[in-house]
Amino acid sequence: MLAWSGLAQWICVILLFIANYQIASGRTLGWHLALLAATFIMAIDAPTQIIRTFISKSDSLDYLYGSLLSIRLLFVLLILKSKVVLACEDCEYNCKDKE
Repeated sequence: MLAWSGLAQWICVILLFIANYQIASGRTLGWHLALLAATFIMAIDAPTQIIRTFISKSDSLDYLYGSLLSIRLLFVLLILKSKVVLACEDCEYNCKDKE
C-alpha cells in the first residue's frame, strides 16, 4: 500500500488537471474524472494514514490532509451535480410552461 500511494497520488493529480479542463469546457466527462480521482485519493490516503500512524509510528498527518481534501471535493462535486440536475428539471418545467 505504501509503495503505491505516491504513484496513485500523481495519477489522481493528472486526472484532476484533465477534469478541470473538461469541466471548464462544459463536458460531463470532467465531472466523472474528478469524482473518480477524489474517490481514489480517499481510498488510498485513509488506509495509508492509518498504516503510517499505527504501524510506522509516524507523527506526519499529510495523508490525513489529503483524505480531508478529497472528502471536501466529493461533497462539492455531488452538490454541483445535484444543482445541475435541479437546474435541468427547472429548465424543462419552464420550457413546458411556455409551450
